[in-house]
Amino acid sequence: MKRINRDKEGFFNVNLSQNEIVTLVSGYIPYIIFERDPEIPEGEFLWINYASKEEDIVPPIIDPFPCRILSYVCFVKPIHILTLSADEFSIDFMEMIEEFKAKVEKTDEYIRSTISLPKAALSPFNSLKAQGSRR
Repeated sequence: MKRINRDKEGFFNVNLSQNEIVTLVSGYIPYIIFERDPEIPEGEFLWINYASKEEDIVPPIIDPFPCRILSYVCFVKPIHILTLSADEFSIDFMEMIEEFKAKVEKTDEYIRSTISLPKAALSPFNSLKAQGSRR
């Protein structure tokens, strides 16, 4: 769970990891979960900070960037969810995100095509496997 910070200028910000940045910007998981109410006034932006680690593939080219808050939901247990929309990025970073999305879609297509194979297509494999297990 993340924590919202407020800097001297009054901007609200949060630190995210490489995975959180990629999933947020790609649109796959455009939300962040908090334990406490982030108490961000309507119309304010949430600034996202990212500091790359040595093993990260996302380079440290990303300056803090603003996200519009699209929705705010609070559940019974103290869980608060902000749905965000990122506004500003470098072209290099956006190209990297598009490449990531293309790879995810390609993987998804492969998984779905494998799952949807009829049993008849898999039966020769299963019979070979069964023969091998009898030895």
